[in-house]
Amino acid sequence: MDSNKEVYSTLELDNWRKRANENLIPAERYLIEKYLTDKSRNVIEAGTGGGRIAFNIEKLGFKNIWGFDYIPEMIEYAKITAGLNNSGIHFLQGDAVDLSKFDNDKFFYTIYLQQVISFIPHHSIQKAIDESYRVTAPDGTAIFSFLYYNGKRRNRYLSFFLKIIRLFQGDELSPQQLPWLIINHKINWKFFLKNQPVNYWFRKDEIISMLTNAGFEIRELKTSGEILNLKNKNAGMIYAVCIK
Repeated sequence: MDSNKEVYSTLELDNWRKRANENLIPAERYLIEKYLTDKSRNVIEAGTGGGRIAFNIEKLGFKNIWGFDYIPEMIEYAKITAGLNNSGIHFLQGDAVDLSKFDNDKFFYTIYLQQVISFIPHHSIQKAIDESYRVTAPDGTAIFSFLYYNGKRRNRYLSFFLKIIRLFQGDELSPQQLPWLIINHKINWKFFLKNQPVNYWFRKDEIISMLTNAGFEIRELKTSGEILNLKNKNAGMIYAVCIK
């Protein structure tokens, strides 16, 4: 197993499908309720999985919602759930790196939560962000979440040991490309082996550079701890709110 697509299509499939009926987590709810203020506007969610975030946005009163995911089994499940709940959300299979099926400036709100950007192959991340900018309407809002390298103290130690091991393995991955530590609620004992699926953990300066290079204006860039004013401001996730 050497890709995140394989992980989501097999070991993590049921885990993510079962989340379809769960609520927004506090940081998501705060940002969505703060910035998605015009319910007459259209919305698209990338990496929708079983549709959890899209269904919650619909509950807030939005009528024109799209959700896509590159795992066909996820989309099939989301469609079934939508049918059972009389939902009007448009679910379709799609890849964040190529949104050519959508016109320029099509969506006023673009949602890239659940750290979807971090699971895209590293060489394609800027392309995915560029595509999100292209389909966002002028003056529209885009909300992203990323895995945050500096938000987890363990990352420094994991990266250090991986750097040594990868040196002997002849593997040239970045120290911020970390394998899954937990898969399907279980420890990934193959963490240090070669050819493991990896996620990219961002630093703040990288996020700023990629979003501004795409053309976005960043309005907020905060961890969940900062958003919710928690005592521990660091967290494994960091959120960015952008305007086109």
